[in-house]
Amino acid sequence: MSNMYGHYGNYGPGGLPYSMPPLMAPATPAIQPIVSEQCTLIVRQQPLEALVNIEGKEKSRKPIDPPPIVEVVVKNPTDPGKQWQHSPYIFLTVALLQHGQIMQPPPGTMIGPLMGTLASSLHRLKDSDNVDKGFGVFADITVCTMGTFQLRFSLFELQSSGTVAVFLGSVDSYEFNVVAAKDFKGMTESSVLSRSFSDQGVRLRLRKEPRGLSGNKRKRDPASADEEEKSSRQNKTNNLSFYDKTSPPALGGLRPPNVSVSYCHCGYCFQRGCLPVWG
Repeated sequence: MSNMYGHYGNYGPGGLPYSMPPLMAPATPAIQPIVSEQCTLIVRQQPLEALVNIEGKEKSRKPIDPPPIVEVVVKNPTDPGKQWQHSPYIFLTVALLQHGQIMQPPPGTMIGPLMGTLASSLHRLKDSDNVDKGFGVFADITVCTMGTFQLRFSLFELQSSGTVAVFLGSVDSYEFNVVAAKDFKGMTESSVLSRSFSDQGVRLRLRKEPRGLSGNKRKRDPASADEEEKSSRQNKTNNLSFYDKTSPPALGGLRPPNVSVSYCHCGYCFQRGCLPVWG
């Protein structure tokens, strides 16, 4: 029987095969732009305390402790694969609040109430439940005035033109105090969340010691430190297990027969732990 083209088989005139129709890929629904109703911001790490930044002493400034971390949640039904987590156009900013109002620079000055890195790009990081999520991390913020404040974190998406940013939502932190150096308790030990994000490549200053411990080390009396060092040296000298001149260390649990022991001539054998020389 002839086919629909009036010819037999799968070949046309001259024995040439008919061209097969192209295989059409299933249509993929386009991802719609994010709207504010789909966005939720959660402050995962709240600020607790900050040392006030004094003008002219920027080198000694300390960031808000601990570094605030904000989780971004977007429920876009047209983006089940959460491609928004890879978007370079989504970012967060931070502002300082007092009594619910955003603080502005004092009249006649360009120095604002906050210093440091006041914007964060969106980071795609694994949370404590090992699930990829979107976060904003503010690791370098200092406050230039004392008092009780809040931080307001705002989410934006930059349009393709690069000139317009669409506001998508905001969230406020808990209140925290900004104090003078004499009232500052010191930086807290870095949280598990901060350590996890640092391991994943986020630049964070990690601190292993709890509050006040490093301060106590700095304030230790130099005279007492010298006494501790001398005592430590004397204990080593009096300890027979530490290279006693009359009883050389045994090798393999046995003392070598008919050997004499001499020490190097540095004069600090018992202080530096120099090994004896078997003669």
